[in-house]
Amino acid sequence: MNLIECSSLTGAVVGSGVGAVFGYQWAGVLGAGAGAVGGFVLGLFPGPLIGGGLFWVVLTQDRWSRRKQLRPRLGRYWTRDRAQAWEDLKERLPVATKVQGTVILRDSFDCHLDIGVTFPGRIDSWNHPHDNPTPPPLDARVEATVLSFDDAAREVVLTRQEQVPPE
Repeated sequence: MNLIECSSLTGAVVGSGVGAVFGYQWAGVLGAGAGAVGGFVLGLFPGPLIGGGLFWVVLTQDRWSRRKQLRPRLGRYWTRDRAQAWEDLKERLPVATKVQGTVILRDSFDCHLDIGVTFPGRIDSWNHPHDNPTPPPLDARVEATVLSFDDAAREVVLTRQEQVPPE
């Protein structure tokens, strides 16, 4: 069951209970049945909106937390005034370029590097068979290859593979 189905059903069940209580208070036993049905139907619709809103909050909080941790080393790289610098970097640093960087942030999914371009480099998913299964410690030097650019996060996506996969 995905997030939308789960939040929709949760909203429907809660709406059914609330509708039954209000229906009973307003019109007795028959009102409780009608209120439960009406509450179920009306509860189906706001459930996905609430679930989607909570999912957005979790994603946004994760992005803000990462930016807060990277800011002391890289500054405010995500601001509008850095948009031109980001575009210039994409022209200056072509895909398949080898870079070296220092690990400045790591978690169970990715590792962020300072590659000397005032934007973070990110190596995704250390658990692939082609990568080292354990991420390097903080402040370790790592060599990687530019794989692509994440415009939304303004991060250089890197890989530790010897060959860059074809696009």
